[in-house]
Amino acid sequence: MSASPFGLRQDAPGVRRMLQRLETLGPATRYRLALECHLDQNHAANLVRRLRALPGLIHIAAWALPENGRGPWTPVYALGAGRDARKPIPSTPAQKSRLRRARLIEKIGVHHADRILRSRQAGGIDTLVIDGRTVYRRGEGLLI
Repeated sequence: MSASPFGLRQDAPGVRRMLQRLETLGPATRYRLALECHLDQNHAANLVRRLRALPGLIHIAAWALPENGRGPWTPVYALGAGRDARKPIPSTPAQKSRLRRARLIEKIGVHHADRILRSRQAGGIDTLVIDGRTVYRRGEGLLI
């Protein structure tokens, strides 16, 4: 194949691996594509950007939170023509606080969660130990 107007050869090894990966295993984030196609993160990002510029090759099928659940929404790319999915509205600080409180309560209970949240506001506890095990340290977060 020849080079596209964007300087991208579709028969280049990285491009070929990326397109094959999307075809065989389905939609994936840029991070997953780089990891599974054995590409550098920056190179994968560059290839995805160029592939999206070519009409009908790949599109944003959905948006997902990173695997660790923290950070901005990440596009999930799929092979073929399609309409890009709309990007979700970012969470407000109040929504993030409620979500964090719910996660803390789920893991360590209401009493300990309140102690941690109070400590952030009023300079309270730096370390929380439950049954001889350190479960929270200021600056590091939950350790369980």
